[in-house]
Amino acid sequence: MEKISIDQIFIRRKTLIDVRSPVEYAHGHIPHAINLPLFNDAERALVGLTYKKEGKRCAIEKGLQLVSFDRIVQEIRRLDPGSVDIYCARGGMRSSSMAWLFELIGFEAFVIAEGYKSYRRWALNQFSLPYSLFVLGGETGSGKTKIIKALAHVGQNVIDLEALACHRGSVFGDLGSQPTQEQFENNLAAELYKKKDRPIWVEDESGRIGSVEIPPLIFEQIRKAPMVALQVPQEQRAQECLDEYLGLGSQKLSIAIRRLCKRMGRLETKKAIAALEQNQFRECCQILLRYYDKKYRYGMSLKDPKTVTILPSPAVADDQTIQAIKRWAAQISSE
Repeated sequence: MEKISIDQIFIRRKTLIDVRSPVEYAHGHIPHAINLPLFNDAERALVGLTYKKEGKRCAIEKGLQLVSFDRIVQEIRRLDPGSVDIYCARGGMRSSSMAWLFELIGFEAFVIAEGYKSYRRWALNQFSLPYSLFVLGGETGSGKTKIIKALAHVGQNVIDLEALACHRGSVFGDLGSQPTQEQFENNLAAELYKKKDRPIWVEDESGRIGSVEIPPLIFEQIRKAPMVALQVPQEQRAQECLDEYLGLGSQKLSIAIRRLCKRMGRLETKKAIAALEQNQFRECCQILLRYYDKKYRYGMSLKDPKTVTILPSPAVADDQTIQAIKRWAAQISSE
């Protein structure tokens, strides 16, 4: 069976099969890989223990006793992939064995040299490369996420960091189960590689998005990149926050606000909770915006003013604003 490199999987775009155990896959995998484990978690642990105590030959025999070839063959036939790229932890016996099985029943199979280990090394290296970045900034509620999506829709080169993190970037921003730090890095590295040939738009973020952290080398590039900062009236931003977060319900909002207590202060937290309980949602939003606006101003103070262009916007994410941002990007690119 032929071995291939990590760069080749992006060119080939074949069905990608991860044959590691479910727990290994959940911790981190190559983006878009399908998990077709040779062993489940308990079986993998038993084979590993056998290897340590009795050696390689006994471990192989134990593996052959445990593996369910019938289950795997059924899964392969269900996928009907034609040609596949396969990897395990280090490109060893698990991926080679699975490739043999694929070929035995009539499919073309290639093994990724050094397996997932090689992808992690490749992914971490992507963060040390230079990128041409444009940053979209603006105070909370200015519609940055909507505009990032709109820019992607009109053909701009965009990496949506909040989508990769499965989080909106604030204490109210949980979108569900976030990826592990390792998986976030894996996904981001693949996006950077695919989009590196043109300037890339990203949203202005703090170093941490929920539970995951933007790799420091990339965060430093974002911090120094040219930024267009939206300037939207507070009333418009308050309405945007109402539209976006009111559907979470008072209980979830109250829990989220209480998490801000140490940073926002006990008195302001108390006022925000009281406004929420009295259904004074706009007043609650305005209290929260005072906190987030102060935090935003501090972040902006760390940037070189020469890299920031302020763009007044009378409304959130309107077409006029999107066109103005595109013109700004074109001008920056030509300089």
